[in-house]
Amino acid sequence: MKEYGLNEPIIEADENWFSITFERDVQKYLQTNTPVNLTQLQRQIFDCLKENPYTTYDELADKLKKSRNTIRL
Repeated sequence: MKEYGLNEPIIEADENWFSITFERDVQKYLQTNTPVNLTQLQRQIFDCLKENPYTTYDELADKLKKSRNTIRL
């Protein structure tokens, strides 16, 4: 495991079950500030969801004057 830069797994067990947990450095695999090319509609949806993450499909459709299916896709 150390050869690959990984921590040793955590092994837990009792008489009914066992689990093995493999840890990894998440930051090593995440890229931040990666540019993403969004369409105009995707950007509008994203902006609406930033304002209210609980916005429904129907609310988005009404606000953006699109069908619910268009928003869902």
